[in-house]
Amino acid sequence: SVHAAEICLALVTKNDQTLCAAVFAEICRVVTEDETSAFVPQFLQALKPSLIISRIPELRQMLNSARSHAVRSAVVVAICNVLAQDAAARRRTTGQLFQKESQRDAALELVASRVRDVSYFSRAATLRELSRLAQAKAIPRAQVPARLLKAASDRLHDR
Repeated sequence: SVHAAEICLALVTKNDQTLCAAVFAEICRVVTEDETSAFVPQFLQALKPSLIISRIPELRQMLNSARSHAVRSAVVVAICNVLAQDAAARRRTTGQLFQKESQRDAALELVASRVRDVSYFSRAATLRELSRLAQAKAIPRAQVPARLLKAASDRLHDR
């Protein structure tokens, strides 16, 4: 409901990460094409990167089970936002958000896999986000030629 969405967003602004994680887990469990999906993009944008990184398995499940292309697209945007922030932190040499490069690469692979989403809207959102990451130089050079260029060129043959 609308009230539930307002409550969830208020929790995020309070920065209570334990409560946010519990709400996030419940959203992942019940996400459907009903009213729940309407606030998921806004909720995901408000979460701290550390919470998103720690919940990649739940996000993967949401990508595979959510019927709403808006929810799947929002998950892609949320992961890409974290990837972009991680790249910026690495350039500033102030650290990194992902503890291991393999975590970052797995997140990027998860995003890249969405270029084969059943929904044109989700595929387009994924390509838009990958383009944004490339412009921000947030994609490791080793990842660009092999997987991502092939995935993008395959989408040229979409109906």
